[in-house]
Amino acid sequence: MAARKLRIAVPVTAVLFLALSVAALALYLPGSDGFFFQRALGFQVLPDGDFLVTDGGGADWSDRGSKVFIIDAGGRLRWLHEGDLHFAHSSIMLRNGNILVPDTNADRLVELDRSGATVWSSESWGGGTGRLSDGSRLDYPNYVEETAEGRFLVSSRYTSRVVETDRMGQVFWSYEGATKQHAPRRLANGNTLVADSSANRVVEVDRAGHVVWGYARGLDWPRFADRLANGDTLITDSNHNRVIEVTPGGEIVFEFGPGVLSAPYQAEGLSDGTILIADAQHGRLLKVDRSKRIVWKYERKRTPLVRWLALPAGLSNGGAEMAGSDGLVEGWIACDLTAPEDARWSRDSIVHAAGQASFRISAASGQGLNRWWGRYIRVMGRGSVSLSALVRTRGVSEGAGLSLNFIDARGGILGGANSPVVRGDSDWKQVAVVAPIPRGTALVGITLSLIGPGDAWWDEVGYTRN
Repeated sequence: MAARKLRIAVPVTAVLFLALSVAALALYLPGSDGFFFQRALGFQVLPDGDFLVTDGGGADWSDRGSKVFIIDAGGRLRWLHEGDLHFAHSSIMLRNGNILVPDTNADRLVELDRSGATVWSSESWGGGTGRLSDGSRLDYPNYVEETAEGRFLVSSRYTSRVVETDRMGQVFWSYEGATKQHAPRRLANGNTLVADSSANRVVEVDRAGHVVWGYARGLDWPRFADRLANGDTLITDSNHNRVIEVTPGGEIVFEFGPGVLSAPYQAEGLSDGTILIADAQHGRLLKVDRSKRIVWKYERKRTPLVRWLALPAGLSNGGAEMAGSDGLVEGWIACDLTAPEDARWSRDSIVHAAGQASFRISAASGQGLNRWWGRYIRVMGRGSVSLSALVRTRGVSEGAGLSLNFIDARGGILGGANSPVVRGDSDWKQVAVVAPIPRGTALVGITLSLIGPGDAWWDEVGYTRN
């Protein structure tokens, strides 16, 4: 199935920040049996102690490679489905034994039997239009759970809406008080716990949509919240690379992750008192006890030394002079995982500041959405690096610019820096960014990013190790 270009939202106040999530996209090899675990997003602990795991894939920042699989506690693969999912973020085993997947970039829910066959899809709603009973559609569904009534509680992220529906698409309840949310969880008291990601808070809402509890102190892009048996709430604070437990009164009584995790996605408390964490960018599951000791780990993401050493220590083709076999810019990657469907990458031989060509990205829509050109440079030691380019824009309301992204040997993000952005209709402008190299950096990721709709060009891209 051909990969689609995708949609993902970035808050306007975080222009170019999403580019910091670029990992070492082509640097990892599978385990000895050929099984590859790239991006740890969702998991479910099954009644028999096995784990249903969702791999977002996207090793080359496309929506290829996403899969769902079951492993036992020893890490042995028991079941696998792959090949037709587009950046799936989670999956659950239904009470009927089938697997329900929010196929995120395909904007659908899909139910699979154990043979991998599709037995139901939300595309059947509305007579095959995929529309719910209120006329709306799912847009970037990133989480689903099955309620006690057998309905589906779904996060439709790009409509900033949580919907409770059934297989017929009948809407029974919805909540629209969160923005770009993740992981709605139905609590035993009938309320719903939501990670309100864009607002940097977690809220508990009742059936009337009233917030009856919340926590927002110091969070940055929370993506999951789990109400523990003791009444505390476990929160994945993704951009702070940590998991915290807070009391009903808002006191932090447990924190784990800085220096260990990279963009954790999901964390849940288990019956034995440990915490299971999806360490997204590192591509692994970790089980941590209350002394913050890692007591179990599952990962199939390896960094081959030979390939890492083969990466360049400097930048080439910064003027887009050389074309690849696909007609795009040789040595650069059109990173479309988080792009709207109408975004286009091209090597422009007509508009350029110097030489024979320039980099170009065009998008007719996608307010707040990110797309970029990217490449990677090997780094050893400390110091600083600088990145510069000439940038031209047409009809860009949010910004076009540059980013430096520092990546560890596991693919985790250590930090980064962004240049000033260029907006509107602008002739060629020089932009630059300089940043120190954090300890533990193995790679520098370079991105030429366009946020929102418009056309942007880059030329004479330069990189210097200081």
